Amino acid sequence: MLDGLTPNPTIDEQVYARLRQAILEGRLEPGQDLVVSSVAQQLGVSRIPVMRACHRLVGEGFLLANPRRSLTVVAQSEERMAEGVEVLLALECLALEHVARDATPALIRQLHKQNKVVRQFRRPPGSLVVNTADYTFHDLIWQAAGRPYLHQQIKMVYDHHEPARVLSRSLHRPERSAGEHEELIEALARHDAAAAQDAIRRHRQQGLARALMALREKDGKGERTA
Repeated sequence: MLDGLTPNPTIDEQVYARLRQAILEGRLEPGQDLVVSSVAQQLGVSRIPVMRACHRLVGEGFLLANPRRSLTVVAQSEERMAEGVEVLLALECLALEHVARDATPALIRQLHKQNKVVRQFRRPPGSLVVNTADYTFHDLIWQAAGRPYLHQQIKMVYDHHEPARVLSRSLHRPERSAGEHEELIEALARHDAAAAQDAIRRHRQQGLARALMALREKDGKGERTA
């Protein structure tokens, strides 16, 4: 489940990074109990750095500390998914106010170029590999807002929603996402903040719909329709 560690960076940082990535990729599944001693044994470290990493992940909302001191990967639910998208949209719409006002031709060219990469992305069958091209596209926009703290918060909320994206990865179509991105780019090129915000809302709501569909199918509450 988890690979061994190397001397650098620090052991604490490596344990934290490995656990966080395992959660994001779904190798530690939502609702799964986490046994500190077992994780420590897998990584070949003592319990202390694992406990420190878990405490950090509890603070970030990836793990849940139970009353009896056990730990659980935060479970996915329709309410959690919807709330995550709601918060992400609020932050992204704020960023787009700044980006739309100051969008340069160079940024628009860069977004078009990256969107071509998004369109061409192909995930190997059965792979958990995330669409890093899609992340890079959105991160270009977040950075263009010129607000480092806002950028940091958007990335945090985006990461919280990654398990939902992993769950719905079989329903994701790069061509569809790229088409939705084009609407966003065109609005930014016109310096139209309202249109850009409408475009990102439609984009995120489409992603949420796929995630909810996948969750319902996994829980046996619905049939796949797309």
